[in-house]
Amino acid sequence: MNLLLKHTLILVIALSASLKLSAQQRQVTEDLDKYFSEALAKWKVPGMAIAITLDDSVVLLKGYGIKETGKNGRIDENTSFAVASNTKSFTATAIAMLVDEGKIHWDDKVTDYLPWFKLYDPYVTANMTIRDLLSHRSGLETFSGDLIWYGSTYSRDEIIKRAAYLKPNYGFRANFGYSNIMYLAAGQIVAAASGMSWDEFIDQRILKPLGMKQTSTSITKLDLKGNTAIPHNDVEEDIIAINYLNWDNIGPAGSINSSAADMIKWIQLQLKKGKWDDQTLVSEKSLRELWSPQTIQRVSANSE
Repeated sequence: MNLLLKHTLILVIALSASLKLSAQQRQVTEDLDKYFSEALAKWKVPGMAIAITLDDSVVLLKGYGIKETGKNGRIDENTSFAVASNTKSFTATAIAMLVDEGKIHWDDKVTDYLPWFKLYDPYVTANMTIRDLLSHRSGLETFSGDLIWYGSTYSRDEIIKRAAYLKPNYGFRANFGYSNIMYLAAGQIVAAASGMSWDEFIDQRILKPLGMKQTSTSITKLDLKGNTAIPHNDVEEDIIAINYLNWDNIGPAGSINSSAADMIKWIQLQLKKGKWDDQTLVSEKSLRELWSPQTIQRVSANSE
């Protein structure tokens, strides 16, 4: 077999394999499109955006449905959504970055950075650590104190201070109780240790390096008449659009707004173990601390 013929055969085989793979990818995409469309109808969701990454490649980045019920604006990969408590992963990573710099340590006391921090039990106040804040083990019941911040005009510090009057439901570090206010306190530690607000830290240290240009920490930066998904709620059998509620006062626990095109960059940073464009934004060591179980939950009989 001459060299030219050999190379031609290799090229034909490569093209055949490529075409076969392309056909498989189209079939997978079509199957996913069908599945996601059915999910919108089943869950009565007006719209959503999906991003899937494999290794360093984004294999699916697409919008489905509409931005607001009763209107024609379509969701795409750049549509802004409130990501709510996914914000907490940004706050925890901000803490990890400061740990890398030696400005704080996981088991530092909260009162080392927020001297006015106080909870119902003086022992818990004196021994609460940054790790405890991030692990939902303060002793407070899930969502305890949320009405302090929800729809209120209290500042971030004032919300934390008012948590001193919340009676715990569990022993300190004895149980899991999901707490937005403790994550707010973690965000205020980011501010105290870094010398910039939590919002500025997230913007300068995470959003800008990753090129997350459609992401912000406040609804005041959203174009509500532009490419933004509107919140909805169900009323009896109807799904209705509702107004955005300003969550700036609980920012570190839930105020980030982003798009699928931006959030896939955030996921890729985690998959790349903190590296981005030849930079290390956060160390693998600190990320593994974030990924490791801290507060173990029992499996209930109802989950079987």
